[in-house]
Amino acid sequence: MVTMDILEILTAKGIEYAPKGGSEYAITCPNASNHQGSIDSLPSFNINIDKMVGNCFACGYALNEAGLAKFLLGEELSDFDIKCLSLQSSIKRIGESTESFNLPLPVDSNIVPQGLPVTEPYRGISVETYNKLQARIVERGWYSGRLCFPVVIHNRLSGVDARALSDDIEPKYLRNKNSTCSHDWLYPYDLVKEEFKGSKYVILGEGIFHGINGYDKGFPTLAYFGANNFSAHKAIMLMALGVEEVILFPDKDKAGGNVVYGNPSSKNPILRDGLGKFLKPWFKVSVAFSDHLKVDAKASLKKGKIVYQDLGDLTKEQIEFALKNRSEFK
Repeated sequence: MVTMDILEILTAKGIEYAPKGGSEYAITCPNASNHQGSIDSLPSFNINIDKMVGNCFACGYALNEAGLAKFLLGEELSDFDIKCLSLQSSIKRIGESTESFNLPLPVDSNIVPQGLPVTEPYRGISVETYNKLQARIVERGWYSGRLCFPVVIHNRLSGVDARALSDDIEPKYLRNKNSTCSHDWLYPYDLVKEEFKGSKYVILGEGIFHGINGYDKGFPTLAYFGANNFSAHKAIMLMALGVEEVILFPDKDKAGGNVVYGNPSSKNPILRDGLGKFLKPWFKVSVAFSDHLKVDAKASLKKGKIVYQDLGDLTKEQIEFALKNRSEFK
């Protein structure tokens, strides 16, 4: 992947450039023959580093993305590398414009918003885990007041999952519209695959904090981003891990039971029969024991019904007890 930005390339090649405003920079026209032997003394070739195109207002010579990339680097580049080159230049230019700049990216933008790193444990999860996940606390813009997680699968960004840091912020979860993470992926898949290689089992939890907390406590745990988002693609990802057993760890409520054992009224064919039955042909399926979970008094008073501990807040000992006493799905 190309990581050198456009302005650095021009400097490295000894090509002087002049800022023209915004993302426009002028250089001497690279096609001297079009100037009929005269020297382009006043740089007339404008490069737009955001759009990755160039055009000479004096002679009309133009370069598209591929042409400009070849001129800059002297080689043909893939579409992916061309886009990386353009994005790298834009981000660096924006970052240098002001140290405190915080880009208010729209929710449909599939780019991680700028924010602050997590510097102290949050919800019992270590700073080290948040750093591995490249989590950021965002204070301004669309994701304001949220903890944002870039969902990176196979070393590619597939989306941003943001969790409100306060119960007063709605909705609780915010995902960019162009994201494929909730529909197609398990999280944090790359880390679990790398760090728990050879594990005979994997734990599945519904929400992102269920996956993160289990991973933080030393268990191969993945979140599937909500029951309605479970798909055959996610089953294939589990197969790629090479595990023999999938341990379902549902919330201790009726909805959690429906996820495992099925809900006849569900329009989702997988949830109609339940994840247990869906995964049974390929794995030994177990259900983690949850009768030992405590009642969350604060949440129960607020909602007017019994609410148990969130799986994202469980201790290592509670998770160990749940796994030790799990039951096989029949």
